Parts: sequence; C-alpha cells; structure tokens
Amino acid sequence: MPKKKRILFVGSFKKSNTVKGGQNTASILLEKALKSHYKVIKIDSTMISIPPPNLFIRAFFAMKRIVFFLFLAPTCKSIIIFSADGLSFIEKGLMAIIGKLLMRNVIFCPRSGYLLEQLDKSILLKMYLKIIGFFSNHIVCQSQFWKDQFSRHGLKYEKLIVINNWIDIKLNNKEILNNSPIKVLYLGWITREKGIFDLIAAAQKVPSMKFIFYICGDGKDINKIRDKIESSGKNNIILKGWISGDEKLNLFKSCDAFIFPSHSEGFPNAILEAMMHKLSIVASDTTSLPDIIQHKKNGLLFAAKNIKDLEDTILLLDNFKLRKEMTENAYNQLEKRFSVKSAKQKFMRIL
Repeated sequence: MPKKKRILFVGSFKKSNTVKGGQNTASILLEKALKSHYKVIKIDSTMISIPPPNLFIRAFFAMKRIVFFLFLAPTCKSIIIFSADGLSFIEKGLMAIIGKLLMRNVIFCPRSGYLLEQLDKSILLKMYLKIIGFFSNHIVCQSQFWKDQFSRHGLKYEKLIVINNWIDIKLNNKEILNNSPIKVLYLGWITREKGIFDLIAAAQKVPSMKFIFYICGDGKDINKIRDKIESSGKNNIILKGWISGDEKLNLFKSCDAFIFPSHSEGFPNAILEAMMHKLSIVASDTTSLPDIIQHKKNGLLFAAKNIKDLEDTILLLDNFKLRKEMTENAYNQLEKRFSVKSAKQKFMRIL
C-alpha cells in the first residue's frame, strides 16, 4: 500500500461544553473527507473558553501553536489553515507566510463574517491580507461573495477558490405540515451583531396566534433580551438558552421555520443544518447569505437591520404552499451544493 501524503491541518477541532457553536467544518472535513486519503497532522486552535481569555493568555497559546507549526510544517507537503478574524487572522496569516517560505503548498481558509468590517477599517490589515495572499497558493472562499470581496481587496483572482461550506448530510423523511401556530426557531449567539434585537422587535409585532418563536443560544446580550421578552408581555416568544444534543434535535424536528437575522456572516452552517431538517429559511441579505438563499425559491430574504422588512417576511411563512415549495427546494439542493462530498472533491484538486 502506498504511503499516504502528509497534510498539516490548522483549525478548530475540539468538541467541548465550554466552546459552543454550530457544526465544526474543520472536523467534518477531517473525519469525512481527508482521513481516508491523507496522513493528517492537526494543530488545534479551538478557543479555550467563551468568552475568550485575556490578550496575554491568547498570545501565549498562539505562540505555542506557532512553535508546533515550525516543527511540523517541514514534514508535510500541504498545509490547510482555517482562520477567523482579529488575532486569529494575524496568527494564521503568519503560519501561511512561514509555510510558503518552507516551500509548502499553502491553502488559506478565512472563515469569519467580521473580517470584511475589520479590513475596511484598517489599512494595515488590508496590507497584511495582500501579504497572506501573495504567500498562499490558494485562498478558499466560502462563497462567490467572498471571492469577489477578496478580489476587491487586491488578491489575485486565480488564487481564489470557491468551496461552499459543507455539512454531513443525513437522509430526512420529515413531512412538511401546515401547522398552526407556525413554530419559528432561532439558534445562535445572543448578541446584537446577530440581529437578535431586530428579531425580538419583529416577533412582538406579528400575530401571536399564528407564530411561536423559540430563541435558543447564549451570549453577552442574553440578559437584555430576557428583559425585552418579559417586558413585552408576549407569551409566544420563548427564551430557552443554549441547547444541544437531543433537545436541539427535537426542536429541529418540531419546528417549521428557521430564522437567521445576522448583520454579518461568513457562511452559516446553521442554515444548512436547518435545511437538512426541512425547516423553511428566513435570512438577512447580508454578505454570503444571498449565495445560499434565492428569495421565494429556497427561502426568504429580508433587508438586514430592517425590522419592518423582517416582520413582513415572517408573515410570508403563513403561505403554506410557498413555504412547502421553498423547503423542498432547499433540501433537494443540499447534496449538490453543500455536502462534504462536494467539498472533498474540490479540496483534493488543490492538495
């Protein structure tokens, strides 16, 4: 049997009670796509706590990872680097530069929706992005939107490879029913940037007899959201806090729609997971979301930060014929556009 090619993979892999979030794209890619073809060496960059520790502790762990990287990179032919924004972007960018200086095949994968805002505010960060682009063999973009944005910031178009985010798709025989009231699920961080205040404001205005909203998650603004819900006097807005395991699965099974009002996103796997569970999607039109959702085709889009438009869009869910058609279209597109199998094929072309 031929010896497997060695790959160094830098990303977040740990599953922990303290680190919350959606499906981990790095772990899925590793377990479902790469392990059977390559000898994969991991450097885990999972945050040790939420909220993040202080700057000194983060810098210590970053330096520790860079030391490991210096020892491991020369032993591998290719390097995959998953990066977030802020300090993660600086650390992972340095790894990309080192990797190329060591004559490795460097595949850099920025994943954060907040990166664009940071780039627009910082000339130094824009310059750093161009340096990373120069030293990387490929920049993996989560959608066409991100490819266009990175090109706008000066990266070479031919280095930019679109690989849509992926999930491990499971067969779902759930029947789409005309339930009343319509159960709408929010699952994510409870922070202003995720549009949760917009959602609560819109939910208070739609008929309470027609819609029930389940707000699931945690974050810095959870107490403010709890106060808003309690002061509204509405009994159709239910704050459940963070959920996981069977409780999360049961809500996916019992709800009819999934709402994602974020102000800025990389490429949210939560939407793909909701599609797999046959929930109708309502999402803001920010960043990459229009690359996933085509309005009234496989979901509904509304203008980000526009509460009235969000309210009107929620009301469209009351049209069962439209909702059923959109949900079926979204589910049927998953395998072709957002499966780990599709991502695997594209990664193997550049490894």
